[in-house]
Amino acid sequence: MKKFIVTGLMRSGTTYMATILNSQKSTFCIEDNPFEMISEARKINSVEDFNVFYNIILSQFIYLGLDSPKNLYSAKNVEDILNLYFLHLCKVYKSENIGFKITMLKQDKILNFINEGYKIILMKRDLSKVLKSWVNRID
Repeated sequence: MKKFIVTGLMRSGTTYMATILNSQKSTFCIEDNPFEMISEARKINSVEDFNVFYNIILSQFIYLGLDSPKNLYSAKNVEDILNLYFLHLCKVYKSENIGFKITMLKQDKILNFINEGYKIILMKRDLSKVLKSWVNRID
């Protein structure tokens, strides 16, 4: 399983890129950001905190309209939960690659994802075109 992140400024083409990636058989890109809760989960210090995180992950599946993984509760730590989360997403979407679209990701977070083995797709668009795109959306 390969993991990736699509990021960039708002109106830079991140949603378009996620759509293109989703048209590929072996790739699925979720336009959701579970990583805010995941970064908090790395600070888990008690069984209660672990159970809260477990329920947050289960709620992600409900939010996405997916069956929750049956073996998630067998996880011993946060990394186990994350690995089971990603593996289950790959199974559900029948994909080898799973990604997340996260708009406006800061540089330090990008470097953290790279260190964790994620591939990064950084969308870049001329700033004047981004601004024009915003103006054109106003009625």
